[in-house]
Amino acid sequence: MSTSFLLAGDPRSIWKRYIVAILLVAGLILTSHLAPRWSMDANAKNADLINVSGRQRMLSQRILVLSSQLAEQYDEEISTELNETIQRFSATQNKLANNSRVRSRLSEIYDAPNYLNDRVRKFSLLALVVADSEANTIDAYRKLRAFDANSLLSDLDAAVAGLEAMAVGDVQRLKVIQHWSLYVALLILLLEAVLIFLPAQLSVTRFIGKLEEKTEALRKANKEAQIQNRSLIEMQEQIEIDRRRDDLTGLSNRRGIEQALAALIQGRDADHADISVFHMDLDGFRLINDAYGQTSGDLVLKHVAQLIQECTPNSDLIARVGSDEFLVILNAQATSDELIAFASALKQVIERPIDIGSAKCHIGASVGIASTNLDACSPEKLFTFADIALSKAKTVGGGRSVLFEVDLLEEVNAQKDVATELDAAFVMHQFEVYYQPIFCSRTRVIKSLEALVRWKHPERGIQSAGQFMDHIHRLGLSSKLDQFVLSCVLEHIALARAEGVSMPSVAINVSAASLMDTDYLQRVSECSIPKSGISLEISESVDFERHIEHITKRVAQFEAKGISIEIDDFGTGHASLYSFKRLRPAKIKIARELILDVETAQDTRKMVQTICTLAKSFDSKIVAEGVENEDMATALTLLGCDYLQGFGLCRPKSFEDTFKQLQAIGSAKGDDLEVAA
Repeated sequence: MSTSFLLAGDPRSIWKRYIVAILLVAGLILTSHLAPRWSMDANAKNADLINVSGRQRMLSQRILVLSSQLAEQYDEEISTELNETIQRFSATQNKLANNSRVRSRLSEIYDAPNYLNDRVRKFSLLALVVADSEANTIDAYRKLRAFDANSLLSDLDAAVAGLEAMAVGDVQRLKVIQHWSLYVALLILLLEAVLIFLPAQLSVTRFIGKLEEKTEALRKANKEAQIQNRSLIEMQEQIEIDRRRDDLTGLSNRRGIEQALAALIQGRDADHADISVFHMDLDGFRLINDAYGQTSGDLVLKHVAQLIQECTPNSDLIARVGSDEFLVILNAQATSDELIAFASALKQVIERPIDIGSAKCHIGASVGIASTNLDACSPEKLFTFADIALSKAKTVGGGRSVLFEVDLLEEVNAQKDVATELDAAFVMHQFEVYYQPIFCSRTRVIKSLEALVRWKHPERGIQSAGQFMDHIHRLGLSSKLDQFVLSCVLEHIALARAEGVSMPSVAINVSAASLMDTDYLQRVSECSIPKSGISLEISESVDFERHIEHITKRVAQFEAKGISIEIDDFGTGHASLYSFKRLRPAKIKIARELILDVETAQDTRKMVQTICTLAKSFDSKIVAEGVENEDMATALTLLGCDYLQGFGLCRPKSFEDTFKQLQAIGSAKGDDLEVAA
């Protein structure tokens, strides 16, 4: 067959040949499917007929046995069983005789006169007589035996053999059909290959060859474009992930939580779905960073992130939005008490000791909460309101949970004004250092000075630290102000020395932030400590228990520079006996609130005396502040106080007035300025 014949016709008309091929293949598939099925059906039917015929042979023998038993002795139960057996024997014979395949193919066995059907019927009738209780059983049994029983059994065997031969014949015929089906299938496949598939393949190959030549360049260009597109897609996906995730904790960042919140709002199905925002800031985290390094700080942040995830239903609604700030969003209606309870539960989990390898550290949390109906307030405002509530929580001392209220907006506006004024105060040099003497309780000579910061407000005049220090702490300006005070004190000491006046030891109040601030320690290390000495007063409001390891380490660094440590406001803060044993401060200053009624209250005098005894066990001196009159001074001296300070002895003065006072008195050189008050 020539190639031109194979390629004859329009290639687009090859579908007609394919239809023919499909029909032929369908016929082959149908034949291959039905032939085994026919074979199995025929085998099953033949097996059933053979089984029935074999059962008939067994029943005939059972009839003879039961008849023999009745002939020996009549028994009602045997008679009943014999009747049932006769019925089954007749039924099997009827089933075989009425089967169309048996009657058409074994008629010479079943339908011939006086043959199997007639003999089975007569045999059954004789057996029924044996089973009849009123008949002569022995005589009936003899007739049954005389009815050529052995020939009946042979005929039944012949019937089984005939059925088996019929089954073998069916199998042989099906084999012939299968063989011819195979031959026809092979022939059809050969014809399809020559007349259909080969022409189609040649035509397709010819067109493919032409297309391959034209598309090779496009294929290469497409491959390069796919590689570039894949790289761009991967870069875009990674950039999007980075834009929405925090690298350290794996939580969402602010962008990610904003997108999650937008999706939450879009998918809500309730008309009044509520949302609550929890803005959390870790208390004391900076101390951990300064004391143990950034690596330990990162471990703490990861640990806190995991704790928050364990306590929050949906981890997609948690974000780290700052160095130590986290946002948690709850999409559920809740009362104010339930929101506060959830925030408290978060704080309790976070406040547990954290293992950072060689040590255990403690950390706290402040939480601001804002909750409102989404129809009444935009999500952006919720973040702002939660931030305002957080600022309030930190302002009142930290470790608190504050729920946003409208009144806080007025406070925020007022705080903004104060923040602006404080920024201007640093720029315009409105802060000034005053000094208040501290006297020996027995000799009433000046032993040291306490440096106190004052704000020369352009409108409100001179303001004491108590009037603005809360704003300083809230705005994170504590370290900046403390460094200013340190610089002023050193400058004043140098000025006094240049005029021939030696100032006594100066106590400088230092915040917890400055105490752990590496920059503040560096500033102290760089300055020249005067012979008279400098001491740092730490307020007992600092959480000694939680940060004792950090504080002890930093105190040791200050003492190595020749700077002693004092505890201020004793009796109003968090310090324990263990803290004093670790710190061993040079002086302990009793808070003025504890000695107001020392002249008249016996329990106050006992308490002051106990504090003095306790201080001596730590080799610490006692300073009583807030002395208002001579009677208080006398009582405190008798109770064991080493030093006295208060308006009743001397009010704070500017450096100029303090210098004039020292110059007028004529101070002695050395560590103590032993001059009369």
